[in-house]
Amino acid sequence: MTPHVYMADLTYDTTVISIEYFPIGIGYVTAYAAKTFPDEFDFSIFKFPNELFDAIDKNPPAVLGLSFFAWNKNLALFAARYYKERRPDGVVVLGGPAIPCDPDGRKRFFVENPQIDLFILYDGEPAFVEFLSRFRNSPSPREWDKAIDGCVYLDREADVLRLGSNINRPADIDEYCSPYLTGLMDRFFVNEQLTPMVQATRGCPFTCSYCWAGNEYNSKIRHFSTERVLSELEYIAERRKNSINKLLVFADSNFCMYAEDEIIADKIAELQTRYGFPSSFTAPLGKNNKDRVFRIIRKIKNAVAIVSVQSTNPNILANVRRQPFDIDVHRNIVSQFHSLGT
Repeated sequence: MTPHVYMADLTYDTTVISIEYFPIGIGYVTAYAAKTFPDEFDFSIFKFPNELFDAIDKNPPAVLGLSFFAWNKNLALFAARYYKERRPDGVVVLGGPAIPCDPDGRKRFFVENPQIDLFILYDGEPAFVEFLSRFRNSPSPREWDKAIDGCVYLDREADVLRLGSNINRPADIDEYCSPYLTGLMDRFFVNEQLTPMVQATRGCPFTCSYCWAGNEYNSKIRHFSTERVLSELEYIAERRKNSINKLLVFADSNFCMYAEDEIIADKIAELQTRYGFPSSFTAPLGKNNKDRVFRIIRKIKNAVAIVSVQSTNPNILANVRRQPFDIDVHRNIVSQFHSLGT
C-alpha cells in the first residue's frame, strides 16, 4: 500500500486568512519529493487547518510535514499533537526557520515537543528526500540511530541530538521542480482569497545578524531560470485573469537587484497590458543597485515598493552587521517612487 504523506503550510483563518499566499514553499518540497520517488508516496498539500484535520480524521497519513514559521508555529505544534493522537506511530517532520540555532535549544525543543520527530534545516527539498529515503527502510524513528543529512532529530532511545551535514544548494536550482508547472498549486486558484506567490531568486547576500535569511547557508545566491519564471507567470495569469483577486507577490529577498529581474518585470508589464493581471504587485526590493531597482519597478503598474530601513544609527548597523546606511540615498529613492505616485 502506498504511504500517504500530508504536507501543510498552515495559516490561521478564524476571522481573516492571516497568511494569504499560495503554499509554494511546501509545494517546492513536495514537487521535488514526488519527482524523486515517483509512485512511491501519495502526497497531499494543505493550507487550512480544518481541511487538514478532516483529512487526518478520515485517513491519518504515514508522514505529516508542516512548515514552521514565527507566524504559524503554535498552529503547527497543535496540528502535530492532533495527528499523533490519531496515529501515534506516524512521523511528524517540521521545516522552517523557527527552531533554535544552538544544540541545547534544539534538544530542549524536542524534549518539550515529543510529538515532533524530525526538523529539516535550510532548503527543504533535498533534506526531505533524505528523510524519505530513511523512512522507506525504517518507518519508525525508534529505528534511527544515524544522522540524516539536512536534518536534526533527537534520538530518544540514546538521548542524543543527531545532526546531519548540510546539503549544499545546487548550482542549478531548476532541479527543484516548479509547484505551479507541476500542477500542485492548481487547486489553490479556486480560492480567490489566496494570492499567488512566485520566487525567482533564492538566497540573500546580506548577512544581517537579526535576520534568518542572513545566515551563511542562505548567502549562496541561486536564480531559477528566467524562462521558467516567465512560464510560471504566464501559467498564473491564465488562471487569474478573470478573478476578483489579481494580486501577485514575489518571495525574493531582493527583487530588482539582479539583471534577470528586468526581463521578469517586462513580462509582468506585458501581462498587465494583455490580461490586466496583476492588478497590483508586491516584492521586497533590492538594497543595492538602486538605479536598476527604480528602472525596473517603474515598468510595473501599481507596484508596491518596499525599501527596507532597519536603523539609521551607525552603532546599531555595525552591531547587526548591516552595511552603513546613507540617508540621502534612501531619501532619493523614496522621492523617485513618490514621483511615480507609488
